[in-house]
Amino acid sequence: DIIANVNEANYQTAVDLASVPEHIRGFGHVKHEHFVEAKKRWDELLVKFRNPDAASKEIRIRAAA
Repeated sequence: DIIANVNEANYQTAVDLASVPEHIRGFGHVKHEHFVEAKKRWDELLVKFRNPDAASKEIRIRAAA
């Protein structure tokens, strides 16, 4: 899905998505905690990847508030 749909507008987000697994480290409960955080980050980045225009508008709204 990512490779097939990467373009100039979402390239950096694709790179960020590819780096998410690097943050899953440790053993046992530590690894599980890192996995949960990585999954949350993956979901956020995937939304941004699929709709980069909406993500930039959302950031602008947050910054103005």
